[in-house]
Order: sequence, then structure tokens, then C-alpha cells
Amino acid sequence: MGKTSLGSTEIARLLASSSLLSELTEEERTALAERVRVVRYAAGEWVLHRGDDGDRMLVVHRGRVKICNTSATGAELLIAIFGPGELVGELALVDGHVRSADVVALEDTEVLILGRDAFREFVIGRPATGLRLMEVLVARLRRTTALVEEAIFLDFPARLARRIRELAERYGRQSDDGIVVEHGLSQQAVADSLGVARETVAKQLSVWRDGGLVSTGRRKIVVHEPELLLYGADET
Repeated sequence: MGKTSLGSTEIARLLASSSLLSELTEEERTALAERVRVVRYAAGEWVLHRGDDGDRMLVVHRGRVKICNTSATGAELLIAIFGPGELVGELALVDGHVRSADVVALEDTEVLILGRDAFREFVIGRPATGLRLMEVLVARLRRTTALVEEAIFLDFPARLARRIRELAERYGRQSDDGIVVEHGLSQQAVADSLGVARETVAKQLSVWRDGGLVSTGRRKIVVHEPELLLYGADET
């Protein structure tokens, strides 16, 4: 972990990358920037630990972080991955409870850190920012509900297809061969996000490869038949 020595003007510019703070005026972002720290984390470094005090929110500026939990046996459940402009730990701004999950840098990452007290003081008198925070929290709740529904109602191939579709929406690009999804995740990470063994993911991808639906490379997948991404879309 390393701190940076950016000035408030530069930090204010970085704050504009956040969906929560982008609608603030330049004057408001400059005022808020005086309360923000910019910290860099190396790939694999813990950013937040489960059980830490909920006293800050992060805005990812560069890189990506994963939100995960680890069982007593060492099995990891990958909850989400967040990249530039996205919020991490925003629940702490509401209830101040301890962290419910770990946050780990997937690659070299730079985050803006805003303390809970500073944000609460800032948001008073700015209802638009408060409403935007509510929208972010509701979106996270809907995502959690969708994950529970998937686990209960969908078979595994449909769940994997949905996960690939989500990755395609964030990281996909069209090519002559199909949709190239350079998601940067290992098969183990994909398996962790679905709560299954890596071998289960590998076996299903092999079936789809044999059928000409996809091809795979190191931390990427090419979807040759876009209809695959609709598998399970209308279920639940």
C-alpha cells in the first residue's frame, strides 16, 4: 500500500469518475477533495478486511478489486468485481457496521478513500447526492437478490451463461470471430463467483467449445454464438 501526493484539484477531477459524485459541481468536488486520500495497492494486496470498522468508502480510480468471503475451510466465494468509477464499502456510509466481506486488489489499483463522518457531513443539504447513493444501494440489493434466485432456480449451464453475459456487458467487444470478453479472471475466480468447483466450470466450457459456441484463452473467452448469452435470461 502506498499513499500519493495529489493535490485537491487533481483529486476533484478523479472524483468526477464516480457515478455517485459525477453530478456534483466542480466547487463541491473541490470541497470534498480536501477530505479524500488517494492510496495505491499492489495486485493481491488486501484493501479491506472482513470485520474492519465501517468507517470509509472507496472509489476505484484505476485497476480492479474483488469482493469476496472465505470459509473456515479456505473456500472462497467471489461476490463481485469493481473497476474504475465504482464504489466499494458504501454501506458503511449508511450504517457504520463492520465490513461483511474482504476487498482485494486484482491488479495494481488506485482508490480514493473518503471517511464516513466526512461524507455524512458533506451530504447533509445535498439531497441529490443522497438519492444517488440510495440508487447505488438498491442496485446492489437487486444484484444480491438475483444471485440468490440463480442459485435456487437455474441449472449450472444457465448460471454460467448469465455470468458470461454480465462479463460481456462490462468487458466485451465485437470482433469478426464473435464477442471477445477479456475479463481477466481465472477459471477458479469464475467458479468462486458461482459457488462451484473449478472443474465444473472447465467441464461446461469444454462442452461449449466442442459445440463451437465459444473458444477460451488465458483469462478471456470468445463467444461465437451470441445466442448463448441469452441462455437462462428469461428464467426465474
